[in-house]
Amino acid sequence: PDAETRRKLLARMQKMGPKRADHPTIGVECPACGEGFAPGDFTCLLVLGPGADPEARRLCREMRAYTAKAIEVHWGCATGEEETGILVVGPEGMPR
Repeated sequence: PDAETRRKLLARMQKMGPKRADHPTIGVECPACGEGFAPGDFTCLLVLGPGADPEARRLCREMRAYTAKAIEVHWGCATGEEETGILVVGPEGMPR
């Protein structure tokens, strides 16, 4: 995508972290790269959709809020960005 489309997509994702050493997902394998989550890592949730829940599926089809299934991956695995440990925010409050 062009730079503007990429900026909009990243703005919709929430960068979480850095992970603390006592976080319960330390050591859990990232489904995108196979590496375990480590202290200091930044991650995000990738929404998969409503899953098999009939009520969540109905709400999703109606474009209403529902509880989605999601997976946690490294921020770099989801965005292609290098892990710097720093979230760079532009003047509009949007990640760059």
